Amino acid sequence: DPPRIDVEVHGLLQVRTGMITREDAPPLGFARLERARIMVNPVIGIFRGMLQLEIANGVSMIDARVDATLTPWLVVAAGQGIVPYSRSWNTPVPVVATGDRSHPNNLFSPGRRVGAYAQLHGGPVTAWVGAYDATPPADLAGDVHAPLGIARIQLSTSDALPHTEIPSLRSTDAGATVGAAFGAESAAGEPLLRATVDAAFHVGGFSAQAEAFTVAQPDVPARWGGSVQVGQFMVPQRFAVHGRLAAIGPDVVDENLRLVPEVAFTGYVYGSNAYLQLRARMGAPGGAQDTTEVMLRGQLAF
Repeated sequence: DPPRIDVEVHGLLQVRTGMITREDAPPLGFARLERARIMVNPVIGIFRGMLQLEIANGVSMIDARVDATLTPWLVVAAGQGIVPYSRSWNTPVPVVATGDRSHPNNLFSPGRRVGAYAQLHGGPVTAWVGAYDATPPADLAGDVHAPLGIARIQLSTSDALPHTEIPSLRSTDAGATVGAAFGAESAAGEPLLRATVDAAFHVGGFSAQAEAFTVAQPDVPARWGGSVQVGQFMVPQRFAVHGRLAAIGPDVVDENLRLVPEVAFTGYVYGSNAYLQLRARMGAPGGAQDTTEVMLRGQLAF
């Protein structure tokens, strides 16, 4: 049979408006185009490409990767894309319940880099191993960096939907997932080690998940952070409430422990592809602790 040849084109548009308040400053209103992305996925036989462009503020390349499905249980990939380190980074933005991944995830995960990985899947077990370029974290930008190696393992029940935070849009079954990942690289000749553990559960319209992260270096106190999130559909597949509490340990943003609670009320028009969301967050992740943000966001994905 001739190889399958196909091209998939997807898009994501997110806009937000709202107000930021602080005790020592006047309220600040904002309105902006948050994300405007185009995704092109050509398929030729066992090969699947992924090109993702951000066009909200000029044109920039986010992902450029090629996957090869060698067997039903083995996929290899190379190029620029998300490092499959944390559960949150493996969750596509359109199905992140609050519209943004948690700040601890963004602080402690490698994010997007150039590299290659292998994904193995058999029964309840999914595993990733990969190697990536030496792009350093922002707070280590001046250091000489060595490439990053990562390994992740994830165990899921048969009905689990591990990479969505709004599962009742897709399933009424119950499912659970647990995962752990490790990463190692070098900063200025010193080892930099990462670790994360996570768990998620859903049943009908209820979902819950938690993640914890740490980064360790010799002679430096371990830095840590994490988040807990719960959600409930009040009207099946139409209206949901999600709450998340993020924690950022001392000596990450400053010498204090940071707690960032937030709540999101979301009305879904067409599954997770189109929604209108009202979200409030108290305690800016990277700024003053007395900051409060109230935001209205709209999303359209296709």
